[in-house]
Amino acid sequence: MKSTIRIILVGLLCVGCETMKSQAPVETTDAAPFGQSVETAFQTMARNAAQPETVLGYVHFAYDRDSLTPEAKAALDWIAQDIAQREGLVIVEGHADHFNTDEYNLRLGYRRALNVADYLKSAGVWDERLVIRSFGEARPVATNWIDSERAKNRQVVIKMFAQGDGMSSKEAMRAYQKTLQEKKSTESRAGGINFIMSGAN
Repeated sequence: MKSTIRIILVGLLCVGCETMKSQAPVETTDAAPFGQSVETAFQTMARNAAQPETVLGYVHFAYDRDSLTPEAKAALDWIAQDIAQREGLVIVEGHADHFNTDEYNLRLGYRRALNVADYLKSAGVWDERLVIRSFGEARPVATNWIDSERAKNRQVVIKMFAQGDGMSSKEAMRAYQKTLQEKKSTESRAGGINFIMSGAN
């Protein structure tokens, strides 16, 4: 009788061990670390919220020059037609290569952007829509060590305003208000165009 009870108890213990093994959590090697799924969702949300600025075109310049070539004027005619089909502010960004001082290049980029904005005005773009920025040599698109690459940095970029890298909505509102003040206070070469000297932003 005692031996029968022992056999039954050993049998129950073995069955219990097998049950516990089957209920043990299975380890997976490809499980995501805690919090990663939340982080990914946040990054996706931030990426979707950022609206990149639409680049309408580029105009390039000769070394240390701010005058528009016939090719540049032809390109700006097409860009002006594109702007007429869109709504919002037009950002005109001036750039330069790394020759000369930072301050000189900032002013050179500004003069280039101003000449482009003036031409866009003459092609029918309202001056209230135009915002001028100059980055000088601060945002090169190519290396400054080779002549052919350095030439790519001597440019003006024409963009449509959107929330994103270029400008916050507060900056855009200040730009528009400054435009209105300029128009009321003085008649200058730039008319109502707004100027933003951006430096190394």
